[in-house]
Amino acid sequence: MKKPTKRLLWTEAYKLMNARTPDGKNKPFDIRFVCKDGTISECYNVQRAVSYNREKGYRKLVMQNGDFRYVYDVLILQINDTKILVK
Repeated sequence: MKKPTKRLLWTEAYKLMNARTPDGKNKPFDIRFVCKDGTISECYNVQRAVSYNREKGYRKLVMQNGDFRYVYDVLILQINDTKILVK
């Protein structure tokens, strides 16, 4: 994963996850986040963020191979080259 060069508040991170290419397709992204057990995990070429649970504050991410993963917004550390800040 690239070294972070930009910063963004976690409330705006969904914009990076829902970005689209000029032809309207979902733009894949790389993400780094903290897991339940405290380890840092990285996922590459994530296709899209499918759904968002507002009560619990997590998103469902779909990987390139069709697997999915739930990630809490406040545990996201980096998306592509953008460091996500929690204030």
